[in-house]
Amino acid sequence: MRNIFLVIALCVIAFFHAGAETESEARKLYESKDYMGAISLMQKELTTKGASPELYFDLGNVYYKAGNYGAAVLNYERALCLDPSMDQAANNLAVATDDVLRINESLTGDRSLDPVAAAPTALHSLSMMITSLGSNFWCVTSVILFILAVAAVIIYVFCKGVMIRKFGFFGGGIILVLSVIALIFSFMARADVLDGDKAVIMSREAHMRVAPSSASKEVAAPLANGTLVKRLEERKGEDGENWTLVYLNADYTGWLPSADIEKIAVPGFE
Repeated sequence: MRNIFLVIALCVIAFFHAGAETESEARKLYESKDYMGAISLMQKELTTKGASPELYFDLGNVYYKAGNYGAAVLNYERALCLDPSMDQAANNLAVATDDVLRINESLTGDRSLDPVAAAPTALHSLSMMITSLGSNFWCVTSVILFILAVAAVIIYVFCKGVMIRKFGFFGGGIILVLSVIALIFSFMARADVLDGDKAVIMSREAHMRVAPSSASKEVAAPLANGTLVKRLEERKGEDGENWTLVYLNADYTGWLPSADIEKIAVPGFE
C-alpha cells in the first residue's frame, strides 16, 4: 500500500514538474520572439492540463504580439469567462479591441462599428454588473446568506425575547430571499459564460452577405480579424457551405461563412 502511494506521489510531482518546464520553455520562446513556438507549447499545455484563465491570458498575449488580433481577443475573452475578475485580461482585451476598431474604421471609411448602437438600458447595465462578478462570487454569497438565514431561524426558535424573536423571524425571511436572489444571479453569470452566441471573427477579412451564399451581395465593407459579433442563426447555404447569421449593430447584420468565426464559449464548459 505504501508503494502505491509513493508511485502516485511521484506521478503528481512529475506532472507538475513537466508543466513548470513547459511554461518556462514557452516563456523563453516568447521572450525570444518565437511566437509560433510559444503558441504551440501553450496549446499543448492547454490540451494536457486543461483550461485555465492564466493560460488563456498568456495565449492572448502571445497572439497579440504575433499580430493575430482574432486569436488574442478570443483568448482574452475565454480568460474572462473563467475568471471575470481578471483585470489584466480585461485591460488587454480593451487594447486589442481598440486596435481592431481602428482597423475596421479604416476599412469602412470611419463608419461606426460600435456593437452597442444605443445607450444601454438600466436593466442591461444591471445584467452586465451581475455577470461581471462571476458565478462563483454569487454562489458563495448565496451560501453565506443561507447560513445566516438558518442562524436567524435558530434565534427565533430558541430565544425568548419578543424583539429578538421578531428579528429572527423577519430577518431570517429577508436573508433567505436574498440568498435565493444571489443563487439566481449565480445561474445568470454561469449562463453568460456558457453563452454560445458570442463569437469572434477569425479570418483576416470577413465579407458579410445579405444571404447565405458567396454569390449574394455584400452587406457593407469587410470586417477585420478580431471583431466581436453575436451569432443569430446557422444554416447550410446553396453552395454547400455552412453559414452563420451574425449581428454587430444595426448597420452590420448579415451572413458569414461559419469557418470565419469562432465561438467564445470555452471548450468543455458548454
